[in-house]
Amino acid sequence: RSAQRNTQHKQRAKRAAQHKQTEKAAWAKDKHARFCEQCSSKLGLGSANRRRHHCRACGGVFCAD
Repeated sequence: RSAQRNTQHKQRAKRAAQHKQTEKAAWAKDKHARFCEQCSSKLGLGSANRRRHHCRACGGVFCAD
């Protein structure tokens, strides 16, 4: 499952890079991003949860790892 998400992220980043000069990636809404798109770790507030980071190329939400 993690490999599939990683592949999806790479595909989105590649498409975004192709259109980088004409379009900006639409960032996913924080309230809809509950899990990292790459490793499926839970995102959110609190010591047990990870901080959200938006990819500038694809707009996806990922943890710091």
